[in-house]
Amino acid sequence: MRQQDKEARRRREAAKKGKEAGEAAGLVDVTAQFEALKAGESSSSSAAVSGMPPAPVLESPPTPEPTSRLISHFVMNLPGSALEFLDAYNGCYKPLLDQPDFPGKDEVEMPYVHVHCFSKEPEGDPAMQDLCKVSMRT
Repeated sequence: MRQQDKEARRRREAAKKGKEAGEAAGLVDVTAQFEALKAGESSSSSAAVSGMPPAPVLESPPTPEPTSRLISHFVMNLPGSALEFLDAYNGCYKPLLDQPDFPGKDEVEMPYVHVHCFSKEPEGDPAMQDLCKVSMRT
């Protein structure tokens, strides 16, 4: 028990010396401010009680300009059924036209839609015709 008392005393003395050194250097005791805030006091009143100057108020950085929420590239890696979902892209930007930060439909570049799909035909024109037939059916 006696050893614990000595250890507690050493910690208190070290904390007191650290606090005095911080006050001499003009540092703010954030622990005291935090305790005061927990107790419901403002930081200025806790600073006045502790005799230390209030912490400087930092300015918030300027808010950035709003950015558009447009996706410029879609990849559909559904080889068996991707062509069935292509009609879902029709009018995908229409709900955004009413948003104040939307640049306008004349200024918006349409997104790329890359579709991975299967064809029964080998490469070339026969495969393109087959894919066009399948996409027209859906």
